[in-house]
Amino acid sequence: MWGKEIVDAGSRWRVGDGKSIHIYKDHWIPRPTTFRPTSPSFLGENSTVDKLFSASDWWDVDLIKSVFFVDDSTAILSIIIGQNRVKDSLQWHYEHKDFHNACVARDRLPAVAINRNLIWIPPDPNIYKINCDATINVVGCLVGFGIIICNSEGLVMASSSQNITASFSPQAAEAEAIRRGMLMAIVAGLFPCLLESYAEVGVDWINSVIPLCSEIGVIIMDIQNLLKLDLYILINFVPRNANLIAHVLAKNGLSSVEDMFWLEEFPPCVSSLVSAECHLCL
Repeated sequence: MWGKEIVDAGSRWRVGDGKSIHIYKDHWIPRPTTFRPTSPSFLGENSTVDKLFSASDWWDVDLIKSVFFVDDSTAILSIIIGQNRVKDSLQWHYEHKDFHNACVARDRLPAVAINRNLIWIPPDPNIYKINCDATINVVGCLVGFGIIICNSEGLVMASSSQNITASFSPQAAEAEAIRRGMLMAIVAGLFPCLLESYAEVGVDWINSVIPLCSEIGVIIMDIQNLLKLDLYILINFVPRNANLIAHVLAKNGLSSVEDMFWLEEFPPCVSSLVSAECHLCL
């Protein structure tokens, strides 16, 4: 009996389609130990989480901020919604022990030397390179994303500055940048491709076979599903110096009124960096 009580106390719902989770009754907010909102039930006791979604496949930010206390709205906006709206499922809130042990074991291995001064290099012929990054405005509850896709000649094939209102962790933000970079390449038909990210831990998670119980696991699962499409997408870690354009585009995204996309173009804020990278291809 005690075992069941312990499991119940540490379990909560992972948001999928939101139809099975009662907003005010169920455990679903990633905030121990209650996992429930403390705000008054303005939406009705029997309201379900799917009522908090917007038409753009994200949270209805205006609604959430209007009916929940700040602590509740911040916690809700830290929950990641997957691209594939699977059914809601119960999960253990705390990180998977096996994954934790794997991370510890990895950290105890002899360190592999990484050249932190490595700069961007062009991909091989007939392959595109995606660079993506994320940056966070904690006070504004905003996450900016930057994506740039180049060919082997260093020519920009596509670029983007985007943002969403969310309270993501740095790891979740970087993983979401990877997902958005992959989706942009797929929509534009720019593959096979090599995706590079400064998010070393995120890249490790993507290449791991151990499922993640935390919120970031939703994004990792989406990315792994995209990799199964056999579009020849490879994901690698690179140091910050090799990802500068994506970083500037992500910062630009924080101040953008709307998501911006360019085909074979880029915004003025990265012109000098793009010119410098093109010289590397000469």
